[in-house]
Amino acid sequence: MKNITNLWEIQNLEENKGKIQRQIKSIPEYRELKELKTEIEAGQKEVHGLKRELELVKKSIRCEEDALAVFKEKIEKASEELYGGQNSSAKELETAEKNVAKLRLQCTAVEEKILVIMEKADNQEKKIEKLRSALEDRKNTFKSLNSRYKITKEGLYNALTEVTSRLDVIKGKVPPEALQKYQKLCTGFKDGKGIAALQGGICSGCNMSVSFDILKKAKDRSDVKCDNCGRLLIMK
Repeated sequence: MKNITNLWEIQNLEENKGKIQRQIKSIPEYRELKELKTEIEAGQKEVHGLKRELELVKKSIRCEEDALAVFKEKIEKASEELYGGQNSSAKELETAEKNVAKLRLQCTAVEEKILVIMEKADNQEKKIEKLRSALEDRKNTFKSLNSRYKITKEGLYNALTEVTSRLDVIKGKVPPEALQKYQKLCTGFKDGKGIAALQGGICSGCNMSVSFDILKKAKDRSDVKCDNCGRLLIMK
């Protein structure tokens, strides 16, 4: 098989191409970006849920404030009846006083309830603000990381384009029949490499010494295979 030099370069370029493709799939920032995206989405969902809860709490406050306004109106009306001279008997006065006292107790209970709910709303708002701040930090980290990821990815794709272009050029120099034989030879090896370097009489494919006859042919630039593993040999 001729064109051993070009085929050797093809093998090295294909190995380099595969390495770059694996690097693209395993860019370190990619996993971090994926995890950050999941965290951000979860955080946004939590904030949305807390905001809905806060709206319900605020609605509850408004309802209690309406109830408080009603009680205050009743107290005002009952006080007018009590002190307006409309009650003539002692029994009526006592009943009116009890009614006012009861209304004031109810009013106080509602006011206390409103304070509790308002405190809950305040805590909810603080929690939302804290989550928003944490989300903003994550978004900034994501933005910075994504910028680095794009730069790394672009560099790898540029390298892949360069290697692919070079590979196409070299393949164009090898006759189709020779290329097919080489590709068929490669399928017989687990590492997919059908050519090995011969250095110091040692085949780099199987790390075994070749015979003197094989070594001589290789030095004469003849197309020769390792008598141990069957790979084509190229002198280095």
